[in-house]
Amino acid sequence: MYIGSERRQYSRYRVGDMTASISFQDKSSGEVCVERVKTFDFNCNGMSIETNLDLEIEGKISLNISKGRYHASNVICTVFNMVKQGDKNRYGLQFDFAANEYMCSEELEEILENIENILKKNQNSPSRNAFRLTKARERRKRIKTIGR
Repeated sequence: MYIGSERRQYSRYRVGDMTASISFQDKSSGEVCVERVKTFDFNCNGMSIETNLDLEIEGKISLNISKGRYHASNVICTVFNMVKQGDKNRYGLQFDFAANEYMCSEELEEILENIENILKKNQNSPSRNAFRLTKARERRKRIKTIGR
């Protein structure tokens, strides 16, 4: 489990209405199970999810990810860290681009980049909010000046 200050190299973006499900093999029955997970943030290199499943740190999982018209199946991830939050676990996942041919394909790279670009456009970063607020104040000043 990671404890400490932020260490990510790349920004992650809030996911909004992104959907994701995890595929895993049940240890007791050997069956492949699929469970929908809650997503929190995303970039082309990884994402975070919340689930009640107990995943192994450095273990491999497979995700299906959908955002708008973009869908990626069988995205192999390495479980990077975990934080316990009540009865749920929040996991940091890193995409494993060396896992197989599909994971290093241009097709998957393009899908992940498109998802990231959609999310990036929809973010309201503090600097963007400050910029909008400043512009609104300037506009009000101009209107008052012209109106007098």
